[in-house]
Amino acid sequence: MDARLKFLAPATRCEYLPEQTARLEYEHVERMTAAEYGEWLLGGWRRFGHLLFRPLCPSCRKCQSLRVPVGAFRPRRTQRRVWNANAHGSMRLEVGAPSPTAAKRRLYERFHRYQQVAKGWPAPDADAMDAFADNPFPTEEWCYFVDERLVAVGYVDVLPDGLSAIYFFYDPGERHRSLGTFN
Repeated sequence: MDARLKFLAPATRCEYLPEQTARLEYEHVERMTAAEYGEWLLGGWRRFGHLLFRPLCPSCRKCQSLRVPVGAFRPRRTQRRVWNANAHGSMRLEVGAPSPTAAKRRLYERFHRYQQVAKGWPAPDADAMDAFADNPFPTEEWCYFVDERLVAVGYVDVLPDGLSAIYFFYDPGERHRSLGTFN
């Protein structure tokens, strides 16, 4: 891994627990291997593009990365229902290298406009999608289609010990499919 730039963001109101104060620590990396990133994940770090980040909140330690041991995983009833509804119908998954196309940008913007109204997210920034294609090591893009229509996109790091989901967005008109759970 190469030299890194480190910084600590100012404290802000937590998006998940509004009564708490949130603070993130960041490190910028140009290059790293998937195995090196796996070690960072074990330390509570995540990444978006070339930025590694982790919560460093002054009074709360509730943020945790989700780890699912595949061997011990047993889907709950809702997860089985979502799987059956999507996997055995007209849903198709294509896995490839990230490629920010016009259709993906439109879907990203629709998702963020919906979240802006529903949850108070900031306005969508179409250029933010470029971070999904520019990574310190290879990343997969998982595109979900119903018939020939793009309905969701996920970005996934393939690591020596598993998969790490980076980001996922979907067509708000397809909320009934629970595509985040399906992904």
